[in-house]
Amino acid sequence: MTARSVINRFWHDEAGATGVEYGLLLAMIALAILGASTTIGDFITNGFDGFGDMLAGVSAPDTGTTH
Repeated sequence: MTARSVINRFWHDEAGATGVEYGLLLAMIALAILGASTTIGDFITNGFDGFGDMLAGVSAPDTGTTH
């Protein structure tokens, strides 16, 4: 086998291309999930903070009894 035929075979070989494409696709999906989870987490945290602030301003009703 000559060097030229080895280089030619290597140049036209696409055996690993599919694996690389799936790897890149998986990496992009993982980044999208990471970004979405961060955004959703911030949204939930802000919602609970607002709810906690609302409850902090409410006092317990006076029942008229003392202990």
